[in-house]
Amino acid sequence: MQEYITFMENYCDIYDELVAIWQEKQRIILNNDLHLLEEQVKKEEVGVLKAKGLEEKRLKLQKKLGLEDKKLQELINEVEHREQQEQLRAIKRRLSGSVQLLMSLNDSCKTLTEDRFATIEREMARIQQKKGNSQAKPKSFINRSI
Repeated sequence: MQEYITFMENYCDIYDELVAIWQEKQRIILNNDLHLLEEQVKKEEVGVLKAKGLEEKRLKLQKKLGLEDKKLQELINEVEHREQQEQLRAIKRRLSGSVQLLMSLNDSCKTLTEDRFATIEREMARIQQKKGNSQAKPKSFINRSI
């Protein structure tokens, strides 16, 4: 069980990294640092790939340890050693907190991005409208009716 606990502590670390990446992404979007956004998205992709890889390893480890299809809460309830129960509870709290924060950050980044695009679209429409108006009605004195 200690092997699993150690693995899960490392598993939580990657989610903490993802939280930091998404917090930075949110900051970049808020500051309109579009040149930094592409770089941050690449970091995000790397982090997500790491998380997917660790998820596959977690499933294999659980199978190896005879814990296949067990949820973390079930493991907490089944572990006999109090210290291991406490370690698993701490992991569950940490992981749950990270996942909730990631969901919130993801929603926030999505909303901010949508707002930024809407602002850009409005500005483009305004520019096009001005451009159209200036072409439709030349203000030269030569084109005036007498």
